[in-house]
Formats: sequence, structure tokens, C-alpha cells
Amino acid sequence: MAVDPGSPQVRAWLAQFASVDVATAQLLLDHIDFISADEIRNQLIAKLRERQAAGGGEVALYAERHLKGRAGVPFPLYKHGRRRVRRAEGIGPRPVESERLYAHETGSEGIVGTLITSLSRESGSPFLDHPSMTALRNSRPNRFVLVTDFIGSGDRACRYLEAAWRTPTIASWASYKRISFEVVAFSGTSEGIGMVQAHPTAPMVSVAKGCPTISGLSAQSRGALVQLCEAYCPKRPRHPHTALGYGNAGALMVFAHGAPNNTPLLLHTKTKNWRPLFEGRSTARWETGVETNSAVDLAAALSELRQQGLASSAAITRADAITKQTILVLAALRRRPRTATAVSARTGLSVAHVELAIRRCLRAGFIDDDLRLTDGAFKEFAYLRKARSRPSHSISSTDKTFYYPQMLRSPGRV
Repeated sequence: MAVDPGSPQVRAWLAQFASVDVATAQLLLDHIDFISADEIRNQLIAKLRERQAAGGGEVALYAERHLKGRAGVPFPLYKHGRRRVRRAEGIGPRPVESERLYAHETGSEGIVGTLITSLSRESGSPFLDHPSMTALRNSRPNRFVLVTDFIGSGDRACRYLEAAWRTPTIASWASYKRISFEVVAFSGTSEGIGMVQAHPTAPMVSVAKGCPTISGLSAQSRGALVQLCEAYCPKRPRHPHTALGYGNAGALMVFAHGAPNNTPLLLHTKTKNWRPLFEGRSTARWETGVETNSAVDLAAALSELRQQGLASSAAITRADAITKQTILVLAALRRRPRTATAVSARTGLSVAHVELAIRRCLRAGFIDDDLRLTDGAFKEFAYLRKARSRPSHSISSTDKTFYYPQMLRSPGRV
């Protein structure tokens, strides 16, 4: 969904920009993907079921949250003795715990924790909800799965995996291949996903939808939006923040439960002279976004991919939804990185829809095994660009003027 351009909050926010910058600010809003609570829940549940079915057996689920530590190193996830055999014991980690004692706040871990509990309560469920060490030994799950809504910089996910890795019993099981690590997220930036994948636990990372970022846009849009974010940055950012947000991510995804700190500061940072759109990263005043028109979205996405010829093609306009998605995915695969997550971020399609389109393209011979476009795909593009819409001519029934021919031809011989 898109941010509602007609809401009072949007109009008040746009009024702060100079007249020459309003169009660029509107462009920024047009690229923001507003995610509802239902979409997060449904997509995460579907992804968790998919991952469980792929490997079978029982799965231990943990909601990502900030973990305490010392000197930048998190404490082990489970307590263990100091004897020669350091056997871990005790209850499982709490899914929700405020970072500050004097200010209790619940982030996305509350939503994810509730989702995990719901899955674990199903009859015969293979999912374990933050199990104790006794439950882990009795159930012997084959996977340790960290669940989160968003992988931004990857810091929190890596810290949680590090806490599990520093639990001697879990590290021992991993060394004997008794348990492996995974991270399941609704979305994430390519940089954050890469950082998590590089962790010593070597986790498999699965996301339901790619995250659009300013760096992933066309050069023209990217340059204009970076300039806007820097020119209207509410305050001087402190490392690791920049005008584009934490870790210079420039994320363009906002959730119903809050805006990530990886989004540009002009969207969520309040100062004396600046009123942000999502004050304090809260989206409580936003009941929902607005559904977008798929035909308009397709044309806009193709234009952003610098495929204006395809965007104006009459053949694409008349095509069904599956064909439109396939063409959009093909256009996005013209440049690197050629992964389902990266294509999802460029197109706004879910990873599942992108993967289906990729399989269709492989069967049709439009891409090779490295997801590079074949000659057949370029020929198809050439045909579609030629199929421009033709102006229609109609004769009005109310027109009373006499018809007369513009050209006279001699009759043909019989």
C-alpha cells in the first residue's frame, strides 16, 4: 500500500518544503511502501510454515529483540555453569523486554512474539515458543529460527545469533550438525541481509518481501531524493545515522506498528523547526495506507526501471495480472543484483510472486540459470515496445454536418 496523499498529515508535511521541492518530496512519498499489520502477520506465518515444511521436524522460534551484554558483547542466551562441562540450563529467553527500566517500550518483538505463541498453540504444532533448555533437549529441534519484521542494518539479528552462539550447549549441537540457524523476516535491506548471512552461525535468511531503498532507485530519482534528504535533514545526524537513516540505509518501508530507524530522518525526526510525517517513528495516527491501482503501479515501476517504451505498450495494458508481473520481473532482472529479494525491492512484488515469475521465465526460455536475460527476452521486449496504443476514431451520432470525401478516386475496372 501507499501513503495516502490526501491525508491532512501529508498536506501539512509537504507545506514545509519550498515550492520547487514539493514534487521531489511527493516522489519520496510515492516510493514508500506502507505495510499493514495483517500483511506482516500473514506473510510471516506463511514463510515460517514454508521453511518448516522444507526441513521437517520441530523448529525453535525466537522473536528478535535487543539483548543486554558487556563491552559490546551480548550475554549467552541461556545460563550455564562454570565447570569443565558447561551444560546450559534454565528457562528460554523472554520474547519482550524493555531496553530501559525507566521507559517501557514494546517494539515489533511484541507482534512477533504473539505470532510465535499463536503458532505454537496449534494442535500437534512443530513450532516451539522460546523453549527452555529442558524443552530443547526433549524435543531436539533441528533448527534455531530467529523471527523479525525487518532486517535493517543487521546489528540486532547478529547480536541475537551471537548470544545463541555463546551458549556452549547450542554451539556444541551446531558443531555436530544437530541444529542449524535461520532468520525469517518480513523484509530487509540487502546490506543488512548480507551482514546477517556473514555471521559465524551461517544462517539461512528468508524474507517475504524486498525492501525498497533510495539506493535501489534509478540514478535520476536517487540523486534527487538524496539531495532532498540532506537539504531538509532536521538536525545534524550522529554516527551511525546519516540523513538517510541508521546505517545510511535510506529504507522506504513503513509498518503499521512504526517506522524503522533506517528510514530518512526527515520522515520521523522532530525539531523546533521541523514537523515529521511519523513523529517519534510512530504510525499510530495512520490507520492504513491506500490501495494502489495495479495498472498505474506497473507503468510507474517500468518507468522507474527506465523502460518507458514498455510502460506505454498497449499489449502490456491489455495483458492479465500474471503476464504483467512476469514482464515486470524480466525488466528488473536486466541489472544486478539478480536475486528474488532484490527484484522484489525494485518492483514492489512479494518474494513469492517474484520466484513464481522467475520459474515462468525459465520455462519460457527468457532467462538462463544465472537469471540473465536471453535473446528471446529481448525479442519479446522489442515486440512489446512496437505495440503502442493507437488513437481511436469515432463518429458522433449528434454530428449533423454533411460528409464529403477528402480524396476522389476513379472507379476500378470490372
